[in-house]
Amino acid sequence: MNRDQYSHKEDKYVWENILILAGIVLGTILLAYFIVIPNLFTFINWFVPNFWSIFGYIIILWIAYKILSFIWFPVYSILGKWSYLILLATLIYIFMQIA
Repeated sequence: MNRDQYSHKEDKYVWENILILAGIVLGTILLAYFIVIPNLFTFINWFVPNFWSIFGYIIILWIAYKILSFIWFPVYSILGKWSYLILLATLIYIFMQIA
């Protein structure tokens, strides 16, 4: 597209799109800063003392398992079942350091 075919009306729409995108980004940041993060802290302050039971431990262990299995997936996909030897060696090393 050369300069003669370029419409100056398209230039106006580019700036409108940039302003809309900036508004969405700024709105998301402000929403997270003023609403989501304070409510998250309030929820955590309520959740930890009221939910610290055997059910809470199970959920925390399940979340940790999901996060660690997501991180471990590339190693497992490369090494297959042999990758469990790394975990076993790590556990043995930790137990030997404790004892």
